[in-house]
Amino acid sequence: MAWNIRGVVNKATVHTLKNLVNQNRPSIVMLLEPKCSGDTASKAIREMGFFFSIREEAVGFSAFHPGRGSHMIKEKVMNGEWVPMKAGRNGPAISHLLFADDILLFAKASEEQMRTVLDALHQFSEASILKVSVFKTSIYFSKSVQRGERAYICEISGYKEVPYLGCYLSSMITNERKIKKNYKTTLEKAKGKMRGWKAHCLSFVGRITLAKSVISAAINYKMMHEKVPKGICYEVEKMQKQLIWGDSEEGRKFHAIGWKHMCKHLNLRGLGFRNLSLLNDAFLMKSTNCYGR
Repeated sequence: MAWNIRGVVNKATVHTLKNLVNQNRPSIVMLLEPKCSGDTASKAIREMGFFFSIREEAVGFSAFHPGRGSHMIKEKVMNGEWVPMKAGRNGPAISHLLFADDILLFAKASEEQMRTVLDALHQFSEASILKVSVFKTSIYFSKSVQRGERAYICEISGYKEVPYLGCYLSSMITNERKIKKNYKTTLEKAKGKMRGWKAHCLSFVGRITLAKSVISAAINYKMMHEKVPKGICYEVEKMQKQLIWGDSEEGRKFHAIGWKHMCKHLNLRGLGFRNLSLLNDAFLMKSTNCYGR
């Protein structure tokens, strides 16, 4: 049985599973959430020596019936049973957010509301013949909720409390201010990619292409949905400049052109680099325009 293992159908893993099957001779082998397509999973099962398989595609809270999951929560909100979270004094009320087979539920931190949420999850289980995983489900409280109330709500639900919602789609979900230490991994990835290339063996044009396509791209995804501190943008731009002009630990070499001129368009006799802080603002403005429609 493989549970939530990425790359479960790669050659090494299939070989390991095949050996386990040959040793233990099980009648049934179950691959749960193998993080791959159904066809790929079926191929891996055949390679293990099984010629008959039953494949069941995963469905989430929003997919067990067209719209039923969302409609059920909306009905509870309209009936006054479910008290949603308000995004600001004059902002919209948010009761749930759905993405693929994942869901975020928002409600008032009270015993009554917790039982309402549990009732909705129970209705989901009855309708879909699926169960909500207790180990994968967690509760995040606001700072205004007292410790005793938190402990009681967790005891009722059986879910664990977490200090933050965690990382989702490579992005940390938190309501705290993003600081430099939150981007330590991103900077290390950019440095790792730069070390992987023998920059001293590349021409000047090659180093420019590498700085544009590899180093800048390492932080572009982050900039599309959050405001990146200017200090982090400066660090990435510094890596680009060091790569282009050949700076090393031994010393800084001569920079023939200023960064502002390098950020100009090629038609304006620049090198086509982008000011990352301005690019971050442009990404966020584009997102605001898309969601505002």
